Amino acid sequence: MVGADSKIAFRNVKVGPRVDTLWVIEEGLKPGEQVVAEGLQSLRDGMTVTTKPMAAPAAASTAGAAGEAK
Repeated sequence: MVGADSKIAFRNVKVGPRVDTLWVIEEGLKPGEQVVAEGLQSLRDGMTVTTKPMAAPAAASTAGAAGEAK
């Protein structure tokens, strides 16, 4: 998690089900908190980082998945 001071703070979370390409976090984060999504192997607790928004993944298209009723 990235704190208001732009410093990394490791935190345990409870991971729920996967929805398409995203994972649901059931416990351990509050709405609006920022997390690191890439480059985790380079981080250390207390390290200062510069954040940028991550592009939302494209939703899987379900059009035509079940076929069309005729």
